Amino acid sequence: MQLSIQNLSKLYTNKTAINDLSINLTPGITGLLGPNGAGKSTFMKILAGIEQPSGGTVTWNGASLEEQINKYRKVLGYLPQDFGVYPNLTPIEFLQYIAALKGLDHRSSKKRIEGLLEQLNLHQDRKRPIGGFSGGMKQRVGIAQALLNDPSILIVDEPTVGLDPHERMKFRDIIQSLSEDRIVILSTHIVSDVESISDNIAILANGSLEAFKSPQFIIQSLEGKVWSGVIPSDSYQDYHRNYKISSSVQRSNGLHLRILSDQRPFPEANLVSANLEDAYLLYTGGYRK
Repeated sequence: MQLSIQNLSKLYTNKTAINDLSINLTPGITGLLGPNGAGKSTFMKILAGIEQPSGGTVTWNGASLEEQINKYRKVLGYLPQDFGVYPNLTPIEFLQYIAALKGLDHRSSKKRIEGLLEQLNLHQDRKRPIGGFSGGMKQRVGIAQALLNDPSILIVDEPTVGLDPHERMKFRDIIQSLSEDRIVILSTHIVSDVESISDNIAILANGSLEAFKSPQFIIQSLEGKVWSGVIPSDSYQDYHRNYKISSSVQRSNGLHLRILSDQRPFPEANLVSANLEDAYLLYTGGYRK
């Protein structure tokens, strides 16, 4: 099973959202990272068949997506960034409604809904109105609707925005448990949400694919280039102008910096182990205060 994207582009009136992007996706989790405006949501809408590209091709198992869109949608699960629910419906009622929209058989979908509510730890709340749910619980309902048709391809866009750390951790566990025999694409700008669960990381910046490698490979490529040390607080702007700063923390003895540099940035700086946050900074060209 393969989802292949070749030379993909998406142009709007005054903006290039996707620029000549090529990538091949296979079963497992692909973490899609990038700052706001990098083109992540546009890319995922194209993969979900919601938007048409301006150029390039998307093929599923060797055939054009456009030519088999109805067949493709039957194996697709999609959780958009702005997922809406009907607050007065219970999870069972809402999922039955979505199942009907997807054309699923009533008897089989009823059994499927019960299983998903159990799997996603929503069974005891299945008869409560969704409007009273926490953000994490609503996201689990969203995952349930995306999984109703037991999809081979699961696309989730910024699923952890607004969730507390505990809910984010639970959500990552759910996604990981689903990834063994599916193509899972998880888009976020929160690096920690994908670092521990992704088989591969795709980093987008300004609509272009800057990297597509395993987290371990990306991190190893930065070894020997990450430094940590303390500087006077009033020296920050000088270092900001001359180095890529991965993080800075104000403490009583000064400003603790984490810097990307081929050379030691100042005599007291020490080499430290690289992480995915450092790689994200390098490939997107930004910096984190």
